[in-house]
Amino acid sequence: MNLVVIIVAALSSSLALIAYRLRQNRTLPGDVPLRTSRLLQAGASPRVADLLARGDRISAIKAYRQEHQVGLREGKEEIERLERVLLRNVLSKLIGWLP
Repeated sequence: MNLVVIIVAALSSSLALIAYRLRQNRTLPGDVPLRTSRLLQAGASPRVADLLARGDRISAIKAYRQEHQVGLREGKEEIERLERVLLRNVLSKLIGWLP
């Protein structure tokens, strides 16, 4: 029982740290080209994928809005979706069992 609680606490704190770093426009651990290729697979344009992989969230939202002629809300939602793709990729490497 205690081991399960410790594992859950460690995973939740790791997830919170990664989410915090994404919100603060800081880059995630890992190779930028690897993150860029993962974002391209998720449907991001090369420009948006590169900006987001480097941690430049604001510029990625601006680029997405310019490319797709959408409002701030739609652009922000799409960039958040792409950030979740990155987050899932990092988590799958950390714990090794997410698809």
